[in-house]
Amino acid sequence: MRHKILISLLFILTLAGCVYSSLFSVYQTEKVLVFQFSEHKRTIQKPGLNWKIPFIQRIVRYDRRLQGDTLLPMEVTAGDQKKIIIDLYARYVIKDPFLFFRTATRSEIFRERLTSIAKSAMQEVLGRYALSKLLSKDRAMIMKQIQQKVLFESKKYGVEVRDVRIVRADLPKANSDAVYRRMRSDRERIAKMLRATGDEEARKIQAEADKDRTILLANARRDAEALRGSGDAKAIEIYAKAFKKDPLFFEFYRSLEAYKKSLSGSNTAMVLNPDSEFFKYLNRSN
Repeated sequence: MRHKILISLLFILTLAGCVYSSLFSVYQTEKVLVFQFSEHKRTIQKPGLNWKIPFIQRIVRYDRRLQGDTLLPMEVTAGDQKKIIIDLYARYVIKDPFLFFRTATRSEIFRERLTSIAKSAMQEVLGRYALSKLLSKDRAMIMKQIQQKVLFESKKYGVEVRDVRIVRADLPKANSDAVYRRMRSDRERIAKMLRATGDEEARKIQAEADKDRTILLANARRDAEALRGSGDAKAIEIYAKAFKKDPLFFEFYRSLEAYKKSLSGSNTAMVLNPDSEFFKYLNRSN
């Protein structure tokens, strides 16, 4: 009796395990492929509870949501033969999961192939433009062409690429050094030009200042000479008027001034004839 109960219990457990393994849920975020051995049986896209033959059939799940991947860095050559290293970010949706399974199987493999597709598209498109175009307002037009090519190629994998964007663009080290040297030489050339322009302006300002100084000094000397001449004339006029009023006193005053200037030193020696006109006021007794 116990043996029959044990067999019945084992049968129930086996049946429950088979039922459990034959049922599976499909979520709203998934698309599910059902395979019987290696043969594709059906694709389930509607969410809900589904079944499969246990131990014979297996399922493969794929995310139906919009997915995003940062692709591997790639080096491309622009139309002007300048190289650039680009990191791309792509967003895509798996539209046909069975085609995706046959061509890529896993997301990691598709990521590598998408990198190859993007690199080929970028090389083809950027090969027609100079590197400076990628940094100008034409960038949106160039990216649109790249997106169209990537979208076309990705359909072979059952994937619809919604967007491809450049995350980062760097020059290779050799190019970066060359660009740095060119930028430095350009800045040095501009600095030299500015210094030369400044020196020229400084010379012009200095020349203008020297000219103004010369003119101001000449005008000042002219005015000084005019004032001095006017003063001398006024003095001569005053002296003349005074001389006319009392010529003898004026002659006496001038002689005293001459004595004062000539005999003011402590060691003055003069060799003159005593009857000289110069000493006429000194020789007079009254």
